[in-house]
Amino acid sequence: MIRSCFRSALMLASGGLASLAIAAEPAAWQPAGPWQLDQQPDQCTLLRPFEANGQRLVLQVQPNLYSTLHSFKLGSETALAAGRNGAIAFALGDGMPHKYHAMLEATIDGRQRVLRWTTEKALSFPDILVDDQIVQIGGEAGFDGRMIWQGAKRAFTALRTCQDQVAQAKGEDAAARRAYKRELEPLGNPGRWVTDDDYPPSARKRMFEGDAGFRLAVDRMGSVTNCEIISSSGFAILDETTCQLVKMRARFAPALDANGEPVASSYSNRVRWRVPR
Repeated sequence: MIRSCFRSALMLASGGLASLAIAAEPAAWQPAGPWQLDQQPDQCTLLRPFEANGQRLVLQVQPNLYSTLHSFKLGSETALAAGRNGAIAFALGDGMPHKYHAMLEATIDGRQRVLRWTTEKALSFPDILVDDQIVQIGGEAGFDGRMIWQGAKRAFTALRTCQDQVAQAKGEDAAARRAYKRELEPLGNPGRWVTDDDYPPSARKRMFEGDAGFRLAVDRMGSVTNCEIISSSGFAILDETTCQLVKMRARFAPALDANGEPVASSYSNRVRWRVPR
């Protein structure tokens, strides 16, 4: 599983900004190993360990099915002590920072902290990268660093090729999807589709926890027509509740094809089920 792969990579990692401005002298994170490309039936993942000032962390990158959005994770046992939910600034080289909302998580075993954010289509990887890419990260999320992505363009090109093969196996044309003028846009906050109040009582009582990955089929009017679980939480009741709720609550502005016409499309995300404490 990809999540297991990330947790294994994080075992390499032994160890706050008040504004979105990137600090003048952030920690310089150097590669501590090569890029690793992991391919699973539903997902390709790029991983690389980094080190700075005696600490280590792992970068994980996962594209969506069409490589139009990319989920970034930084994981470490020690380097994210100041990490928290909040705005993050992500800049390539000396370019203007792109601003996102980062979420702080923990791996299931609780040993590592993970900072996660998702970049939008405007950051078209690998096209915008150079092979030895400087990346600067800062902001309210509590991580301030300058990373050296050696071999970045080649690594991200391999990642997109890998994910295009995943899409092709599912009967999807990822290149055509990347040509869309507009991707599906959720109406409202997807984080409100499933809340702690929705936890199935029997699952809460038995402390069932896990991440349920789902894919929605969405028609040209922006309505959800189907939901399928693409990565199980490990518990049928959590998977079933996930699809039941997102089918009922999710609404979208429809995707627009290369000609600007509304088209049926799909949307993937996950629900992170954790018993409230």
